[in-house]
Amino acid sequence: MLAEIRNIFSKGRVKYVNDAIVVLDEDFRSNTLWKITASNIDVVNSMMHYRVPIKNISKYALYSYYVDYYLAQASNGGFSQFVYNTRWNLNIVNCVRLGLTEMQASANLDVFERGAALFEKMDYRDVDRFFYGKYYDEDNVVREILDSINDGFYNLKNSESLLEINAHWLRNHKNLRVLNSEDIKTYIYLALNDGVNKK
Repeated sequence: MLAEIRNIFSKGRVKYVNDAIVVLDEDFRSNTLWKITASNIDVVNSMMHYRVPIKNISKYALYSYYVDYYLAQASNGGFSQFVYNTRWNLNIVNCVRLGLTEMQASANLDVFERGAALFEKMDYRDVDRFFYGKYYDEDNVVREILDSINDGFYNLKNSESLLEINAHWLRNHKNLRVLNSEDIKTYIYLALNDGVNKK
């Protein structure tokens, strides 16, 4: 695949900018709200697949990526599912925190921080049992404690929709770059090589 990316390298048309949020032109033009968010996710997933150094992926793209991940996890299985599946990875947690802050989703940030406070005060032995035990055990006390904030999260679905906020934030971001599919491949190749065209 990298050979294909090299072959389509455009003659100076695409330049690598470290903090650019890159989305597909078709998705940007779409009237479907979530398309732009999904496009950012696709680009970030491709960059991760090709092992682009994390420093070469826009922090803003990662904020949107992980806010959407948090939304999907919490909507599907509550706050406990997000904690369980991320193992409370601090890089992910910080991206969610910073993303919610950047998006000015203050009510959602408050709910997230309440959940974080519950988790962070837990005994490490309880945390280990939670991470290495069976998530759906009936006596999973940690899961029940973490999910005590779920109503606060679900109640914001209409008043502070993260689906809408994330999409609008991306669309209006000063670092947004709208590219066609070939130029996105070129951009990923440049990001992989620190912005240098290594023909």
